[in-house]
Amino acid sequence: MAINLNMRMVKNHTLQHNFVFNFHATPRFYPFFELGYLDEYKDGDDTKNEYQIRVGFKYNLN
Repeated sequence: MAINLNMRMVKNHTLQHNFVFNFHATPRFYPFFELGYLDEYKDGDDTKNEYQIRVGFKYNLN
């Protein structure tokens, strides 16, 4: 199991601080879970902290 810590300081809709957990289900299939938040996400007239959970997978074609 690999654990990656990425910290991004981008002011658009990407996660600024996140933890990515990925693992090998098969030799070609890599599911991952990403937990993170945006410091100040402007949604209409208010400013709030937004927490997100992203689930996905990577597939190796080789």
